[in-house]
Amino acid sequence: MTYDVLNAAKNGYVLTWTHRKFLLRLITVPLIVKLLCFFTAFMLDINQTNLRYVFIMLPSYFIEGWLIAQFIRFILTGHAWPAHVTKRGDKNFDVMLERARGILASIITYVIISVVYGGAIALFFEMEAIGSEDVSGALAYQDNPYAALFAFLALFVSIWAFRLIWLNIPMIILMPPQFFLGKLKGLMPSIYMIATWLLSVIPFYFIVLFFSSALTAPYGGGLMDAPQPLAFAVITVSIIAEVIVKILATTSIAALLYDVFKSYGFTPVHIEKSAP
Repeated sequence: MTYDVLNAAKNGYVLTWTHRKFLLRLITVPLIVKLLCFFTAFMLDINQTNLRYVFIMLPSYFIEGWLIAQFIRFILTGHAWPAHVTKRGDKNFDVMLERARGILASIITYVIISVVYGGAIALFFEMEAIGSEDVSGALAYQDNPYAALFAFLALFVSIWAFRLIWLNIPMIILMPPQFFLGKLKGLMPSIYMIATWLLSVIPFYFIVLFFSSALTAPYGGGLMDAPQPLAFAVITVSIIAEVIVKILATTSIAALLYDVFKSYGFTPVHIEKSAP
């Protein structure tokens, strides 16, 4: 397997921009649902480090999973939403049935990943809060000679497990998870994925952060001191940016996995493979 990080990141931006009109047809409802869920959590004073935040955001996970699945399915197969089926028995019906199964499998996988990820964040902060209350235990842990080894192993496992975040991508074409993971042997595929993710995320986030900082700078740079309409606008833009970044990153990772798709006997339609 070969992994072209730069070409994959370029594909993410190019494909998202090229098919922006199709993406706009998909993104409106998911954005509204995500904003409603987020502001519900905000009004209830529940932040992302609380497990209740995951349950409040659950509807947005489903609709966001649908959005990403539809767009990546289009990138991989050329099948656009909405799709029309005439009657059972048509060749088109079988294609649409397989498409529906892939979309549903991808959505369920995305929701599971999002819930597990959100739950892990909440658990981490909960354990950190408990640990900070026991100073002597914290000091004892620091003096433990096995602490560094444990930290290294945790880092190794975290890097390897990064590939699990993208299991919703192969599910779009009903690629078995064991086949997908079997093709990503060793630690290097995850490192390539992390590099691709960073290249696709950092430029866009930098632009959003720059404009957000410029808007809040007259009020000390913080949202708490800014006028409520401005704070609302900045938060809304941040949520929209978060969704766009997920689309960019998922498209880039899908492009990175070009050879994995080929090994499965599937050739992506819209992804441009770089010259050898």
